[in-house]
Amino acid sequence: MAETDLLKINHRHEAIIDIMIAEPSLTVTAIAEKMEYTLAWVSQVINSDMFKMRLEERRAAFNATLAMERTTELHKEAKAAHKIVMAELEAAEECDPRFALDVKDKAIKSLGFGTSGAGGPQVVINNNQVDPTTLERAREKYYNAGRTIDGQAEAVPSSGEDNHGGDQQSNPSVYKEETPESRSEG
Repeated sequence: MAETDLLKINHRHEAIIDIMIAEPSLTVTAIAEKMEYTLAWVSQVINSDMFKMRLEERRAAFNATLAMERTTELHKEAKAAHKIVMAELEAAEECDPRFALDVKDKAIKSLGFGTSGAGGPQVVINNNQVDPTTLERAREKYYNAGRTIDGQAEAVPSSGEDNHGGDQQSNPSVYKEETPESRSEG
């Protein structure tokens, strides 16, 4: 622990936290001026581990309370709107079925049910696993067709040979260097 770390949070520190939660856009300088403390002291307090932990605790509690209040308000609004719509539907002699369907769909979606048509792009992952025998046959077919990256046919490497890296001298049949002479031969 550094000698500048806080050992305990006191009422002055809590007051700084209150300001930071109430006015999150304030700079450290503005907080220091508002509290009438030096910028160095406020900066030291704000950057201490103990203060950061307490600030996160308080922010989490504040956000949970705020979320609960918003959720409660939204439920009240939804209930009131539901009562109005139900009264209109019951009072109407004839109701347009499209209107009733639209109301039902909106209610279901706002409750978090149903499908969402505005999702992101669908991602399809093809996880094809090929056994070694099938892979070897595909490689042979590829090489027999004479298709390689540089357009030159190469010998088909056997399954025991290393065809990805390694020393070219150890396996010259696999790693042919293309030269002007080799082009005229083929």
